[in-house]
Amino acid sequence: MKVRLFFLGLFFVCLHSKAQDREFFRFSYKLNPMGDVEMNETSVRFTIPTKISEDKFLFHTIGGSYYDFSYHDTFYFQTENLENIYSFHYTLAYNQKVSENWRMHMYARIALNSNLEGSLSTSDFFPTGGMVFNKRKGGKTNFSNLSLGVAYTTRLGKPRVIPVIKYYKQINAFMAYNIGLAETFFKYSFDQRKSLKFGIQLNGFNANISNSLYVDGKQASNIVFSTGNLGLEYNYKLSESWSIFGRGGYSLWNTYALEDDDYNKVYEFDTTTNWFFSTGIKFNFSK
Repeated sequence: MKVRLFFLGLFFVCLHSKAQDREFFRFSYKLNPMGDVEMNETSVRFTIPTKISEDKFLFHTIGGSYYDFSYHDTFYFQTENLENIYSFHYTLAYNQKVSENWRMHMYARIALNSNLEGSLSTSDFFPTGGMVFNKRKGGKTNFSNLSLGVAYTTRLGKPRVIPVIKYYKQINAFMAYNIGLAETFFKYSFDQRKSLKFGIQLNGFNANISNSLYVDGKQASNIVFSTGNLGLEYNYKLSESWSIFGRGGYSLWNTYALEDDDYNKVYEFDTTTNWFFSTGIKFNFSK
């Protein structure tokens, strides 16, 4: 029933977004085996830009993820309520030109991350945000973009403050690379339709356990997951707006733990590194 409500909510989001003049859409599915635990992730996201003036923009992003965990071993505590994790989020971002080469980007995000086995509470909601300054230099096919800032995020697992340092370089019409904390890659475009990207990507999430779960006499209140993936991604542009992608590779590490309210570790699952695969489709409305 909860899964049906989840996708019904995503369908409502889709209908709402199609009423906008411009939108960005992304749907993806990921299979990530980790030894005794296997995680399948289904995600969808919409971004709606709003032009305030020539140099000022607002971005509304709404989306959700469904994490389906399978446990291939018998544990001495109940795992039934840890099989389905839900995430719904809304992000409001503001982008403004502050000088000839620099732009400022601020965002605030509220997310509901929970197994939804109990009543909703403030512990199910996770506020995050950040501020980043971007400097672009160069032309259309040969340019660089430097990003510097700070963010409070759960992307690496538990909530934390991290520096935002990213350098993107478009070498020519065919080659580009990115060096950053959450993602580093090299990209080669064969033509306007086909491209290949190789790199490492860090991901994670944090969710509340809304019902009582005790392990060795300690209460587990949070699910914390983080992973580092080395992979190859292929993108194919179907039309001016639609494109599909597939990504496969090897997870360099997977960390999956149950933690208390203060993020002290209560139990850590014995996960392994393994092959992973993800695929999806993207849609971009342009003027």
